[in-house]
Amino acid sequence: MSNIQANAAYHLRVLVRVALAMIILLGTGLLWDLPAAAKSRPASNPSSPRPTATADAAPIYSIQIATLSKKTNAESMFKTLTKLGYEAYLEPVPGADGEYRIKVGKYNDLSDVHPVMARLRKDGFPSVIAQHKEVAWPNTEVETASLPVSSATADGPASPAPLASGVEPALAPAEEKTNSAQKTVSSKDSAVGAGGHAVKKTQEEATAEAPAPVTEDYWASGGPKIFQVVGALAFVLTLIAGAYLLVKRLNPERLGKRSKERLMLALDSMTVGDKKSLMLVEVSGDKYLLASTPNDVCLLAKIESATPPWRSMAAPVEPAPASPDFATLLSLKKAELSRVGGVGAKMREQGKTIGL
Repeated sequence: MSNIQANAAYHLRVLVRVALAMIILLGTGLLWDLPAAAKSRPASNPSSPRPTATADAAPIYSIQIATLSKKTNAESMFKTLTKLGYEAYLEPVPGADGEYRIKVGKYNDLSDVHPVMARLRKDGFPSVIAQHKEVAWPNTEVETASLPVSSATADGPASPAPLASGVEPALAPAEEKTNSAQKTVSSKDSAVGAGGHAVKKTQEEATAEAPAPVTEDYWASGGPKIFQVVGALAFVLTLIAGAYLLVKRLNPERLGKRSKERLMLALDSMTVGDKKSLMLVEVSGDKYLLASTPNDVCLLAKIESATPPWRSMAAPVEPAPASPDFATLLSLKKAELSRVGGVGAKMREQGKTIGL
């Protein structure tokens, strides 16, 4: 049995091809947008490059201890470090009035820095390494910084304060701020300095560290391209499902349930020659006589009645009624005469009539 009405499969193939074409177009658009996205990608943050030595001068390293908002607290920590035997430096922060930075030592090799940092941590001064490009001291330009900053009290080392996710390194002096670029690793949080005073940051540093906000224009322009692709794919699948349901509702015989009315049934077949045959088939209650060869199938006749063709060609013959036998007829007559008076006379008359 085979399905004659194969339009449903055709419609499904068309829908699948349209969906594939739309997906290909979306993918091509995504590939076209990749170069533009790469160009529009913000450059890497230049505030935190890796420590590298310059070609014309050896780098100089120092250890930054803290940045304090009051000079008295800074002087107290400076004196504490000096009493403990450290080579401490106290300098104002360029561009920030009333803030002071405390550093320890100047070193040409990192191998000399790590023992001092270990000692500082042991004394309760978590510190940060600052690398300077120029040989001159202290007129230097800061390149990188890492590690957290802590604080100390005027009487001695204090317990480590809450650490920030990133801290400013040492900067150039105020008289050199016009000739050097300030590059720092900053954080939204602030470390706590000596005496419980919070470490402040310049407005320029706070602006540089703040991430770019996600505005309405970002989402209005489409947002991430992957969201557009996923949304378009969901739209295509919804369109296919809607078209299928629409065709099934408006033309259910195309995509409806399979029934015998939509099938071709082979009732009988007969071979009439070499590779030739006759076949009687039924489709939707109608019967068709087909002739088939290896290369062709043709319709010979459509039979609308339910009578087979070999019976419809002969005229119907009604059978003749059967006549009763003589013994049955005689018994019926005797019973009829017995119910009427004068049975004997009538029997004789009847016998004479019939010749008995």
